[in-house]
Amino acid sequence: MLNAQNIQLNLDVNNSSGLTFPSQINPSDQWQQTLDFTGNVTVSNEEAEATGDAQMNFNAVGNESVTVPAGTFDAVKVDVNVTLNINASYAGITLPVTFSGDYTYWFAQGIGWVKATGTGNVLGNSFSETTELQSYNIP
Repeated sequence: MLNAQNIQLNLDVNNSSGLTFPSQINPSDQWQQTLDFTGNVTVSNEEAEATGDAQMNFNAVGNESVTVPAGTFDAVKVDVNVTLNINASYAGITLPVTFSGDYTYWFAQGIGWVKATGTGNVLGNSFSETTELQSYNIP
């Protein structure tokens, strides 16, 4: 599910291949993931059926120290390029929408994902976002 400025996207993933994030990431590792999806998209309270596909290309660029509210971590920095092709059908009309974005994720050994930043474009609108680990507890 994705919610952003009067847009809600609910998708079920089908035919996934490749990896999202492997259990061990080393600098210079590269991998891909592709998937197909079906679902619906709601824009300003109007719902349409949605189908499409996504392609993600991952590149582990190296180790880096990253500071977030939860602390400072030695992390592997991973750059990701995402392309999402959506066909939204409403009242017999199909509208193709492409989302493209570039993200950077930082993963700390034994902790997981500690930070992500990204920029993208959808329907001619550019955006940027940052997500940071606020706290954690490992039992």
